Amino acid sequence: MESTDRTKIRARAFLAGASISTIDFRGGPGAALGVYGVVHVPEGCVSIEALADESAIETMAAALEIPRVPLPDALSGLAAFARGEPIDVATVPVVLAGPPFYVKVWRALRDVHRGDVCTYAHLARATRSPRAMRAVGQAMAKNPLPLVVPCHRVIADHAKLGGYTGGTDRKRVLLALEGVEVDGDVVRPRQLDLAAWGLAALDPARGAR
Repeated sequence: MESTDRTKIRARAFLAGASISTIDFRGGPGAALGVYGVVHVPEGCVSIEALADESAIETMAAALEIPRVPLPDALSGLAAFARGEPIDVATVPVVLAGPPFYVKVWRALRDVHRGDVCTYAHLARATRSPRAMRAVGQAMAKNPLPLVVPCHRVIADHAKLGGYTGGTDRKRVLLALEGVEVDGDVVRPRQLDLAAWGLAALDPARGAR
């Protein structure tokens, strides 16, 4: 998740029509996630950041010199997700900007569906750069759009939960909202989708390579 300074630079790159809104999880099953700020333009989300509290949104709006507005209808899937509805937030429109390889990784990650998970190795293969797992990790660390570029769906080898920029507690909550079971530090994705994502070897019941 990016600092306000980095978000400001990104927002100004899409200055025309930029606004900021909140996504409030506090009244739903993911209450522990709190409040997020989302910077958006008519084409989609530009940046998403977890906030310490709701008052921080006014500070962000002032720092970015953009208005705070209600979440637009085009991004209503975010509010539905916060309420616990079975929305795949990776379908919410976005505007991706960054180094070409990072953008390629972020696009590949948006193809990982709600309820599924993948590994860094899978994303590297999806970008036709199978040896670039370290670069994939860097792309995850620089992801300006957590939730909608769902880096919480990226797990470690052998079905281990792995890390997350927002913290593993937040990652667990997000995965639980999407119906992914986490048993200790072992992730149990939907059995029928393991092969589709090349993850059959991650199924503990089948044995890890």
